[in-house]
Amino acid sequence: MVRQIFVWLLLIIFQSSIVFSQNIINLNADEGLTISPRSGAIKNGEQEIQETRRYRELNINPELQRSDHINVKDTILLDLFNNRKYKAVIEKINRDVNGTLVIRAKLAGYRYSYCTISTNDQKSLMILDIPETEEYYKINYDQATKRHYLQDMDKTKMKYLEGAPSVIPPSDNRDSGRIIKDYDGSDPSDGSGPEISRKALNINAGVMALHDENTPDVIKLLVVYTPAAAAWARTNETNIANTISLMMDRAQLALSNSNTLLTLELVHSAQVSYTELNSVDDLYNLQGSHDGFMDNVHCLRDYYAADLVVLLADVNYTGGQGFLLTSTGGQPDYGFSLTRVQQASGTYTTIHEIAHNLGCHHHKQQNTQPGPGIFSFSAGWRWNGINNSRYCSIMTYEDGSYFSDGISHTRVPFFSNPNIQYSSGRTGNEADGDNARTIRQTKSAVSSYRTEQPAVRVLSPNGGEKLLAGSTHTIRWTVSSHIDNCVLAYSLNGGYTFTTITTLSSSNTSYNWTVPNTPSIQCRLRITGSDRSRTFSVSDVSDFNFQIATEITDPCSDITSIAGCGPANSHSFTGGGSGLWFSHSGNPCGYFSPGVEKIYSFVAPETGNYSIQVTDATGYVDYLWKTGSCSPDGWQCLADVSQPGRHGSATWTKGTRYYILLDFENSFPTTHTFYIDYPESANNIAGNTEVYDLISNLNYRRAIPVTFTEAGTIHSLSICHEGGRGNMLMAVYSNLSGTPGTRLGVTSSTTVNPSAGWQTVSLENPVPVNAGETIWLSWVFENTVGVRHTGGSPARAQSGASWSGGMPQNLGTASLGNYRYSV
Repeated sequence: MVRQIFVWLLLIIFQSSIVFSQNIINLNADEGLTISPRSGAIKNGEQEIQETRRYRELNINPELQRSDHINVKDTILLDLFNNRKYKAVIEKINRDVNGTLVIRAKLAGYRYSYCTISTNDQKSLMILDIPETEEYYKINYDQATKRHYLQDMDKTKMKYLEGAPSVIPPSDNRDSGRIIKDYDGSDPSDGSGPEISRKALNINAGVMALHDENTPDVIKLLVVYTPAAAAWARTNETNIANTISLMMDRAQLALSNSNTLLTLELVHSAQVSYTELNSVDDLYNLQGSHDGFMDNVHCLRDYYAADLVVLLADVNYTGGQGFLLTSTGGQPDYGFSLTRVQQASGTYTTIHEIAHNLGCHHHKQQNTQPGPGIFSFSAGWRWNGINNSRYCSIMTYEDGSYFSDGISHTRVPFFSNPNIQYSSGRTGNEADGDNARTIRQTKSAVSSYRTEQPAVRVLSPNGGEKLLAGSTHTIRWTVSSHIDNCVLAYSLNGGYTFTTITTLSSSNTSYNWTVPNTPSIQCRLRITGSDRSRTFSVSDVSDFNFQIATEITDPCSDITSIAGCGPANSHSFTGGGSGLWFSHSGNPCGYFSPGVEKIYSFVAPETGNYSIQVTDATGYVDYLWKTGSCSPDGWQCLADVSQPGRHGSATWTKGTRYYILLDFENSFPTTHTFYIDYPESANNIAGNTEVYDLISNLNYRRAIPVTFTEAGTIHSLSICHEGGRGNMLMAVYSNLSGTPGTRLGVTSSTTVNPSAGWQTVSLENPVPVNAGETIWLSWVFENTVGVRHTGGSPARAQSGASWSGGMPQNLGTASLGNYRYSV
């Protein structure tokens, strides 16, 4: 009774912890503060923000500015103005590469309204967008007063520029470093922009996806910004980091809402030295790689392995502009777009332009820049919702002036998708508006634009080696693309200081180094790679210390003899440290092994196939063998071992001396315990070697009789099973009037192989048998493991007992049945 009450008490406590685990957090740090809004425009620095209807000072709750005090599903109380109070439930908390904390919360009672708070350097930027009621609120930090202000924005006065015509890459991919300028910078709203030729897009309605559109993908994004854009963000949106984080969150919201299976990942952001020209030339100068404008962007893109690049600029010729993808195979040289910084955080301009990079295009009925894009269905959509409200997708222009019917629509964070509804209206059309499908079919190609970051890697000496002072050692390393030069250096004090060895071009990956005559046990090697313009550098240092010594001990000087086979002749050795052989070149097992080498000798007692039984293993050890004399040469790989079990196979001849080498791959301490198994020979196998068709899943202790035609010794037992978990035991019993009698030998408790097939286990002590003698081979499993069998005689014996952790001295009472087992 006491136990039951204790369990219920635990349950109540657990349930209570669930109920009260969600916090309720007030947006205002001063909950009792009287709200005193002021009407009219607010000044931010010297600029008056005319879109503001009213505003007030707000002391934002510091709990919303740090991630350790909030959780997903916490509730934020949005006490905005006297007549405007909402609740929002947190659904996402993220900290980006700039250390910016982003919280996204969904308004309770509203299906499509979100509040997003971004905090960097203790300064917060919040946007609350409620499309159902046309409300829009913003919290900003004023650099002059050092205070946060809440603004109630008038959406009718918030005028944003639509994008300039997307730029089509040359169909023959000529001069990928600089495309032809075919746009004169005129306002697209006047209809004078270039007509986008559908033929230029090479549209084919029957194009099939080249990549799996049902697999999630990640596109890595590099964001660069001009000094003017950074200055605007600092004045109007606390700082550029907050602008970028809200931009990324709005982009991901649209992608997630639309079932695109695409995630955007910000891998880096940086300021570029560039002054805007306020024309399409800004996009061209971003894309050009050798024109003297922002050329370092391409080095940053390579270094951070960014698939796409976005430029934030202070311009007014467009809201955004990007290159339109026209090939399902991808066009990495044109993965660039531009966003007007004023539209980065509060609109969907950036994801609109990125979508052009993915082959998406505008609504087909627009009178300016109509779709489709890469496929015939790659176009935006618009629809009527509840109460005849009008909405449009990300790629459709909002203003009615872009359509012959003159009807304006509100853009919402959805790509056209016929399978998703917003406000009871379908957001797309199978034939004429499915940009979500477009993204699913092109995302894999675009996400493969940059698959690896520039990197170098030290291969040797990488730690644990013993190098002889004054000798020649071959330094080896790997180098990835986008690296032009490598500097080699060594340290004698664990990496505290380095001495340069030489500088080589990236075409070299090895160098013959004369080891200095300075003994040290704290040596490290460093490789530093850089691009031609030295925009970035990457380096790698030896993982562990290696040693420079004036003399080195030969492993052949310390050989341990193994007296025989089986568990009684187990040996254990702890390796690590620094070895002499195979530390700077691969051993016969194919691995570099800087750890010590331990050598054993063994005389084969009979001819047969020998293997190693490892009973304890930490770390990787390569087991090698050879005949003749002990030396660094002539070794053969027996097995590469990292876990217990039976490993390797080698045919050895009776009376021959063999050397077994344990070559430790790690320079830190690792221990292996092993013994040499008794040999196997096809001529010395007794029992049922055939793999039968039936499978028995009963777990009783069983045995089969085997009669020997000649005298011999039983060293190991084998059984064919279906694989499983837990342990197994096998044993040999004498014959007592046609049933199992006294136990003659037993194996150790052994882990069951997880995969199907034969499993061989050595007896703890060999069992001798005479010609004509019948013995019983017995087995039992801890868990249900299917054993192969068939009908037939001689009959097997079955005990009523199952797993008990051991094999009894006498099998006990057993029933007989005409079954044969693969044992």
